[in-house]
Amino acid sequence: MRHNLFTSRQPDYHLMPLSEVEQYVWQHHHLPGVVSQAEVDAAGGVELTAFTVQLQEKLEELYLHTIALEKRLAELEAELAANQEQR
Repeated sequence: MRHNLFTSRQPDYHLMPLSEVEQYVWQHHHLPGVVSQAEVDAAGGVELTAFTVQLQEKLEELYLHTIALEKRLAELEAELAANQEQR
C-alpha cells in the first residue's frame, strides 16, 4: 500500500479554515480526517500505517496554518509601522 504524504501539495487539496475545524471538533469530538475514538473502539484498535498518515496530514496542516498566520502577522506589523511613520 503506497501512501501519499504531503497531501497539502496536491492541487485539489483544501486546507480547512481553523474556524471550520473548530466547529467540526465541537460537533464530532475529533479532528476531521482522523478516526474517532468510537471507530477505534469498534475496530478493536487502529491500523498504524493509516493512522500515521492521518497524523502526518494534520501536522502538515498545522504548519500551513502557522505559515499563513506568520505571513498575516508580518503584513499587520508592516501596516502598523507604516501608520506610525505617518503620525
